[in-house]
Amino acid sequence: MDRIFYQAASAMMLQQRKLETVSNNVANIKTAGYKPETVVTTSFTDVLAARLDEDGIYYDSTVIGNNAPLSIVDEVMQYFSQGDIKETTRPFDFAISGDGYFNINDDEGNTYYTRNGEFMLDEEGYLAFYGYGRVQGMNGDIYLGTSDFTVSERGIVYDAEGNEIDTLHISWCDDINGMQHMENGMFTYNGEGEMYDFQTTIYQGALEGSTVDLSTEMTRMMTIQSRFTAMSSVFKTINQINASAASEIGKI
Repeated sequence: MDRIFYQAASAMMLQQRKLETVSNNVANIKTAGYKPETVVTTSFTDVLAARLDEDGIYYDSTVIGNNAPLSIVDEVMQYFSQGDIKETTRPFDFAISGDGYFNINDDEGNTYYTRNGEFMLDEEGYLAFYGYGRVQGMNGDIYLGTSDFTVSERGIVYDAEGNEIDTLHISWCDDINGMQHMENGMFTYNGEGEMYDFQTTIYQGALEGSTVDLSTEMTRMMTIQSRFTAMSSVFKTINQINASAASEIGKI
């Protein structure tokens, strides 16, 4: 009975994690450059096999008992497909066509990566992403001071007189699963290898749309809620059986 209770609880936790992921996708359906997430699960057998050496000897110190759940969260992955590019005519908006990420540096020197090119001028006249930091060029922070500037498809930034200011710093990586999702379409990177400079196509006055498909996400949400409700019913049944057992024992 305890084993069934444990597995039902684990299943509910898994569905809750999936529901959180779907809800986050739906909440970011209008976030420029947003890439939807999905929960990848694995079975207890796969986890156990991954912790055995070549001779079949268990080497991991983490305890796995007979009460392990049938499925657990393995990782949360993003779908990195290209979103539709929509014209905005706003000079501080940029869209990447193809692979690559804009680089954003905060005041502490931390670097964030994003496909969300909805930028602005900060109070000192630098191109920035609100709440995170300044957009990086190949020479560092990009100073504009005005909205009168242009950016070529190669990412070269020119002032009103046609003088070259800098080139947008675009990065890419070979280990795409090393990108860790944050808010507002931001990522940090902790994968294998390093982020490296990358040449891609940039459109000024445009934004890449979110790749979230609302109908897909709503279908997933209904399926998850149905499974969660089913596991709740299991809990109620177990409680009823336990209560009945306790009552019968008391009569003996």
